[in-house]
Amino acid sequence: MSTAKAKTSKQVKRKKTAKSTAIAVVKRNQIVLKQDYEAKLAEFNERQGEIEKTIRNWGQRLAKTQKGMMKLNEAYRQFLYKLLQEAYAVYKEARSSELADDFFAELRYELKSKDIKIQSNTTDAALIIRFVCGADVATKTVHDYSRVLMGAEYSNVKSDGFAEWLQQQTMTKVIQNQREIENQTETRTDRVIPPFLT
Repeated sequence: MSTAKAKTSKQVKRKKTAKSTAIAVVKRNQIVLKQDYEAKLAEFNERQGEIEKTIRNWGQRLAKTQKGMMKLNEAYRQFLYKLLQEAYAVYKEARSSELADDFFAELRYELKSKDIKIQSNTTDAALIIRFVCGADVATKTVHDYSRVLMGAEYSNVKSDGFAEWLQQQTMTKVIQNQREIENQTETRTDRVIPPFLT
């Protein structure tokens, strides 16, 4: 009986020793894994920090560039409006003068002598804009700016208040309104029946 107890006691001790050895091995492995994991996590976090820092730097540089571009665009817009104001002043003065025909004929001749293409139906406003902007400016730009001059004239804008008026109205809105007026005028002209057809 005591022998059986002793065997059982030895077996239990062996089992405990095997179990504690297994636990030690597992714990040792856990420690190694834990240290390896922590090193990788630290490396990952460091890499993420570098990525975030780089992206934040790019964003900050772009934001600064954007502010500069906005300032430049605003300065350009203000300068453009002042130049168009002077062009409008000449346009308005010339149109209301008895010298209008002579002036615009001279302007047309000057443009043709510089090989700048104009049409026979080019408006007075477009002649002024084409002369001021030169040959390199796109035809669409010439049309748009000339519509702004005609829109200001249509709205009875004073020469010295042109830039402020344009700032309030916005160029896009003035051009759109002027286009609509032109389309209405063309539609009315189309509806008029020539006398020889009646």
